[in-house]
Amino acid sequence: MWEGRVVNRDDPADPRPPAAEESDPNAYAEHAGTVLRLVFGYPPTAIRSLYQDITPRLFVDGEEQPVDGWTEFVMPLPSGTHRVQVYVPFETSRFGEVDQEVSVTGDQEVLLEYLAPTIPAAAGRLRTPQEVAADDARDTTFALRAFMVLAVLVLVAAFAIWG
Repeated sequence: MWEGRVVNRDDPADPRPPAAEESDPNAYAEHAGTVLRLVFGYPPTAIRSLYQDITPRLFVDGEEQPVDGWTEFVMPLPSGTHRVQVYVPFETSRFGEVDQEVSVTGDQEVLLEYLAPTIPAAAGRLRTPQEVAADDARDTTFALRAFMVLAVLVLVAAFAIWG
């Protein structure tokens, strides 16, 4: 089993240098080979009390890894294809399950974000930064269009009332 550990940005034992930027390719210089960085999160619209009291479970290549709540997890990872599984335990069941293969080559950082579902019955999402950016852009475009439609409806209603 590879040794993974939870990373707290304020933790002095964090493997990143204190001034390291998120995009700094040398931030994990002490680790040889590939590094998996998995950021755990849940949507702001989710039932906060549900998630705050539960720790997600992480398995890499079938081996459970130590996770300390909704934070970041970092572990060295050899090149190859690895199976990453995440779920949220709840009483005697689980939800937000994700099971994904991740292929890595050479020395690189593999950054993934696990996003738990808004409602417990749904699946979670494991995304790359590019997928997160695309989702955010799509959400922003949708919100802008919805606002424009609402503004037009308000103007039409105001014109109908005050003519």
